[in-house]
Amino acid sequence: SAVNSTSDQAKIKTIFEDYLAHADEKPVYYHCYGGADRTGTIGFLLGALLGMSYTDLIIDYEATTFSNNLKEHDRDSDQYTHFPELISAIKAWPFYDENKSLSEIIEIFLVSTCKVSQDAIDTIRDIMLED
Repeated sequence: SAVNSTSDQAKIKTIFEDYLAHADEKPVYYHCYGGADRTGTIGFLLGALLGMSYTDLIIDYEATTFSNNLKEHDRDSDQYTHFPELISAIKAWPFYDENKSLSEIIEIFLVSTCKVSQDAIDTIRDIMLED
């Protein structure tokens, strides 16, 4: 799964520290070729960090299947079916605990595994959440 790859963890760190933590300075637009799995994964991690419900995160991720590449989804269904892998990867993390909120779990992943600074996490929340 993308979240378990060291290379992808470094990319996640860059996205969260260099872009999302500076979203108050300039807008952030992110995408991938298919508009699904990579885009959906970042959206999932960000939404979870910000406290979205698991149901809303699933609905949001599922909406990525309506991208312009829907025909490719049909032609090569294995190419765009990584969401179950993402959830399985999260549940396999040593710090996963059903008694913790998904927001807490994703924060631990971002800080301990991807090495995103706590300051960046706090800044992202400050920018993107209202009181």
